[in-house]
Amino acid sequence: MDLIEIADVREWLSQFSEADIPIAISMLRSLNLVSHNAFSAGIENSIKTIVKKHGKAAVFPVKRALVKKVPGKDYRHLYQSADAIGYLLTNLERSMPRSISVEPTHASMKAEKVKHIVFIDDLIGTGKRVNSFWQEWANKSYKSWLSFRYCELYILSYAASRSGIEYLLNEIPYLKPENILTSISLPRVSPLANDEMKRICNYYGEKTAKSVVKFGYGNQMLNVIFQHACPNNAPSILWSPGKQWKALFPNRSIPASFHKVFGGTFPFKIADSLWDIHQPRLALEILDRLESGRIQRETVELLTVLGFLARGVGLIRIYECTLLEKSRVDEAILILKQVGLVTKNFEITSFGKEVLNRFKATDKRKYELVCDQLLYYPHQFKGLQRKSSEGPT
Repeated sequence: MDLIEIADVREWLSQFSEADIPIAISMLRSLNLVSHNAFSAGIENSIKTIVKKHGKAAVFPVKRALVKKVPGKDYRHLYQSADAIGYLLTNLERSMPRSISVEPTHASMKAEKVKHIVFIDDLIGTGKRVNSFWQEWANKSYKSWLSFRYCELYILSYAASRSGIEYLLNEIPYLKPENILTSISLPRVSPLANDEMKRICNYYGEKTAKSVVKFGYGNQMLNVIFQHACPNNAPSILWSPGKQWKALFPNRSIPASFHKVFGGTFPFKIADSLWDIHQPRLALEILDRLESGRIQRETVELLTVLGFLARGVGLIRIYECTLLEKSRVDEAILILKQVGLVTKNFEITSFGKEVLNRFKATDKRKYELVCDQLLYYPHQFKGLQRKSSEGPT
């Protein structure tokens, strides 16, 4: 099901002026909707990578800093992302008790000689939440263990921004770059951070209850939305309701009507990423074949990675631009090397170029008309149809 077909989305779009609706649609097309299954698989695979290489690990869901409570006063427990992660880890511990221990005590860690400490979060945006958890969690004993290298510290997150990772490396002295594992790498500049999207976030963000963070917490304008929650790093017009504004994900919740589309934005993410690197005919041909059921997802991933390599894009940029999980990109590159489309140095071969050219050598006339606004809006257009010498012919 397409995101635009949901009644709540239509109602959200109706709040924009007629001229701004295409830009809002472009924003929706640029969202990376991470399903429960994708999130669980990404976290589980990363944990297995650590324990397979290094042995048993102590894992800790990253929690918000504790609020000092007034004695005698009742407090309501507010559940957070850490609760969802904790449940996931508990299930994983049941299946592999010799490999991980969820939130073990200091005594049990010492007795079992646990060599690795892993903090787990769903998203590293600014990195401040992870650092706050570290500051509250790390006592003198743990710091001593890390200092004398009795154990190592890992941070595992499904998605992470480059700026957030750099912040953590600067704030936590025991952390090494190779010990930060992510399924999805987010670029320094968000796909949402173009002039037109900034303009509508600035204007309509004033109508939300969180106008002070109209571009999202840390001004990051992140586009990753989890099925269990919308991060506050996303623009406030997506998640903050106001007296004059109905949010798409009110107070960061995910309405039931949206669950069916999580994990279903794959075609638009791929098309947007290819359009960005001036591969419009490849993008449109992939969309056309996906719509008619003439191509499998695995083949799309192979062609997408091949298209990026053909433009001389490096591996790190492929991770960030396609928003494919790193494991999927790595698997695609391995296959491309095995069949002779890519060299060991990540360069596309003559055979690889021929495969791409033949895939794109379809009837060019069918791309003379730009797709209807409600069907496809690459974010590179900034919400507007634009003409380009690199465009469809």
